[in-house]
Order: sequence, then structure tokens, then C-alpha cells
Amino acid sequence: MSYSISIGTGPVSTFGDRADEALANSGTNDDQAEAAAKAIDIVKGIVGSGIVGNGEAHCSASVSGHGNPGQEYREGYSRDYVSISVQQQATPVPPDAGAN
Repeated sequence: MSYSISIGTGPVSTFGDRADEALANSGTNDDQAEAAAKAIDIVKGIVGSGIVGNGEAHCSASVSGHGNPGQEYREGYSRDYVSISVQQQATPVPPDAGAN
């Protein structure tokens, strides 16, 4: 019921594909799948907005949460929640940058 998905560092321009791949490989089950997919859609919207940089700026993200069946509280289980973290990362400098 709890899930955690990390989207590794890479260019903003490839974030959507990387996020979809991370979700597809996350192993979420039916109880988690809807909540995890919606959280991924939200984080893709944040990155797509340009708030963490555009184009070749680099970013990473993580999404975690808990999704009860039917999003209804069950005694003895965590309540539903979603946590999203998006970070702009230093853009790697090519090894030959500045070479004469």
C-alpha cells in the first residue's frame, strides 16, 4: 500500500519518459497504482512548467505515499498521503569543455 518511486537525474527534456519508465518499473500493486500514477502526473506537470529549469537543465524527483484500497481509511493502516520532491541538479560539464 505504500510506494516510493525515484526518477534519477537527467535533462528536463527527457523527464516525462524517465518518469513513465520509473512508474512502469516501480512494482506498485493495484492498491497503489492509481495514487502513484496521479503523483507521477503531478510531478511531470511541475517539471514541464519550467519551475526547475528548461531544456537541458537537469533535475531529479521522488514520489512516495500510501494508498488504501478505494482511498478509504482502514483501522490500523496509515492514512492516504502523497509526498513529492523535485530538485534541479547541477548540469554536468562535458569532459572536453574548455579544451583548446
